[in-house]
Amino acid sequence: TEIETALRYWSQQATWFAIDVTDKATLEAYKAKGIIKVQWFTVKDERRCSTCKARHGKVYEITKVPPKPHLNCRCFWKPM
Repeated sequence: TEIETALRYWSQQATWFAIDVTDKATLEAYKAKGIIKVQWFTVKDERRCSTCKARHGKVYEITKVPPKPHLNCRCFWKPM
């Protein structure tokens, strides 16, 4: 039904917002500690997407880390 669809979309938007806020806070905490680069890591299983697979192991300047490419992305960064 329309209500179920709307609630599902709202839930996805709220999840995406929470992930975005958490990621930004993580990067800001790294910056505050003087970290200037991070390395991208992804879970190595059959569920990872091609974008995440291609980013695995790459090093990014903390100011140029790309956003996670999709909802429920399980990728994370480690400070360098």
